[in-house]
Amino acid sequence: MTNKASNPAQPKAAGKGGKDNQGEGDKRSAKRFNSDQTEFVQSERGQDAIDQASDVAPEDEAELAQAEREGASRAKGEDPAVRRQRDNPDRAK
Repeated sequence: MTNKASNPAQPKAAGKGGKDNQGEGDKRSAKRFNSDQTEFVQSERGQDAIDQASDVAPEDEAELAQAEREGASRAKGEDPAVRRQRDNPDRAK
């Protein structure tokens, strides 16, 4: 007879009766993650990272343009959100 409590392959549930163990799709962790990400993006450090990420080295521009053309050739149509951003650039900010 095997003792499940001593089986290292099975993680122990946190808290009384396993009520704190939400399993896969943990809503509290997802909420905390989303909150942390939003806070970072809105911070000065996050804005700096976003600004730096949009900089493309001149030697990479041709490669990126080719990749965009290849992707667009397989697309069914333009994303309406992209169209709105292009038509109204202030909306993206």
